[in-house]
Amino acid sequence: MRTETITKEIYTYDELPEDAKERVLEKHWDINVDGDYWYDYDGKTGFTSKEIAKYRLDSEHTDDLLTYKKLYFSIDRGWYIQFVNAEFKHDETARKFLGVPKKLWDRINWDIYTPHYNQNTRLDWEFLDNYGYSIAPTEKQLIIIERAVERFADKVSEALSGLEKTYEYCTSREAIEETIKANEYEFTLDGNIA
Repeated sequence: MRTETITKEIYTYDELPEDAKERVLEKHWDINVDGDYWYDYDGKTGFTSKEIAKYRLDSEHTDDLLTYKKLYFSIDRGWYIQFVNAEFKHDETARKFLGVPKKLWDRINWDIYTPHYNQNTRLDWEFLDNYGYSIAPTEKQLIIIERAVERFADKVSEALSGLEKTYEYCTSREAIEETIKANEYEFTLDGNIA
C-alpha cells in the first residue's frame, strides 16, 4: 500500500494575486443570486411615503399592495416578474391607490393574472350590473378603470425594477467580494473554494 500526500496552497481572498482574484470572481459571479432566496422578501409592492401621502393611504396597510403564493422572477429570457395566486392585500388600500371611487370599485370584478410565462403580472377587470351580469362601463368609468390598470402595471414594473437593481448589485464585484470576505472563504490559485 502506498500513501500519497497532496498539499495545496490555500489563500484568503485578500492573499490571492490579482489574476487569481479575477478567476474567483468569474467562477463565483452568482454567489449572491444562486437560488431564489435573494429576491424572496416582503415589500416588493409596498408604498413609499410620497405615495402614502398622495393617495391618502392608511399607513397600517401600506407594507404591500399584494399577497401572493409564490413569486417568479426571470432574467434568462428577458426580465419579468410574476405574482402567483395574487390578491389585493387590503381592498381599501388598493382602491385608493388605484384611484377608483368606492361605488365603481364595488361594481368591478378584479382579476390579477399572468398572461404568458414571460410577461409581468397584470390587472384585468369585468364591469358588472346590479345583478352581477357583465356589462360595458360608461366612457367616464372606462377611463377610471384604464387608469387603475395602468397604475397597477406601473407598480409591478416598479417591483421588477427594484429586483433588477438588487440583482445588479448582488452580481457586482463589490457585493461578491463582501460575501466572500464575510464568509471567510478560502481559495486555491485556480479560483476554487478550498
